Amino acid sequence: MLVVGEALPGYLAPDRYAAWWNVLGAVLVAATLVVAVVPRQLGTWTFTALCVGIPILSAVLNAATFVAFEGPDADAAVPWVWALEPIAVSLLALRVPVVWAVSAALGAALLPTASGLLVLGHVPEAVLVLTPWHLANVAFVVIFAGIRVRLRAFGESEEAARRGAEEHARAESEVRRLAALGLLVHDEVLTVLAVAATTGRDGGDAVSDALRVEARHGLGLLGGAPAGRTAVAGSSGQVAASLSASLRRIDPTIVLDVETLDASPPPPDVVDVLARAAAEAVRNSLRHAGEGVTRRVAVRVGGLSVGVVVRDDGCGFTDLEGRDGRLGVREGILARVRAMPGGTAELRSAPGAGTTVLLGWSA
Repeated sequence: MLVVGEALPGYLAPDRYAAWWNVLGAVLVAATLVVAVVPRQLGTWTFTALCVGIPILSAVLNAATFVAFEGPDADAAVPWVWALEPIAVSLLALRVPVVWAVSAALGAALLPTASGLLVLGHVPEAVLVLTPWHLANVAFVVIFAGIRVRLRAFGESEEAARRGAEEHARAESEVRRLAALGLLVHDEVLTVLAVAATTGRDGGDAVSDALRVEARHGLGLLGGAPAGRTAVAGSSGQVAASLSASLRRIDPTIVLDVETLDASPPPPDVVDVLARAAAEAVRNSLRHAGEGVTRRVAVRVGGLSVGVVVRDDGCGFTDLEGRDGRLGVREGILARVRAMPGGTAELRSAPGAGTTVLLGWSA
């Protein structure tokens, strides 16, 4: 409406202003129409450039009003591009801080006045009358800035609501997954483990001791009992005894050799890591060493060092680092101890020569 009703009539009287000024004014009109008609087809960078560039071009043209004026009566002259100022300052409010936009709106309203003073030595009457109205254009900036703030707050609340809905959906999905897993464990796994743990204790059924040990271990894990956790309170002797007892619970036939130094016990975390790794080594032997195997464990506990050696005379194997699927060897034994500061772990084995696991720690 401003372009058709006010800007175009002024543009159609080009003899009043220099040609270069009118050409730049036409560029201003074209850019304004682009933003008004096809804003959604513009990229973010292009839209921002127009929102900032249009006010700058408008300011340049208004500041050069009486430099470019060529008409007969300067006192009656009003720059036709001045009619687009409300649009220009409103666009600026969409892309710069509100304080900057308000300052630009007030300054832009005074540019034709400043041009008259500098070029003519006085302010033309027509410009002087219209200046207060153009100063009121700051209200457009305030309105658009307020809308911008409200829209931004609304967008943030929408985003927060979306994230909350996604988190709620994920939580519900996790609850359903855990419920299904709980039913599976209860109906399938627990039943199988319970049968395996109790069958054959009287010699009536051919269930191996290793299977019963593994079943009891699985039931302990599902029931919340820590795997391989050993008591660490008391002297080095008490620590060694507790560690030995935890291994004997896994394999009651194990042969133990325990040696302790008369010193304060090692750090609890160290004993816990070594106990878990040693327990996994014994269970691994039960799984893979074969029938009729003798397992021996040597435990040495002192204040500044701990050593545990697990040996069996079973079938042995060649995959010493567990690359061929022996996750328990690689992660449960070797990696667990090696990751501990001061921890060392070594696996020695060969087909037909049994397996030896050496675990240690020193301060």
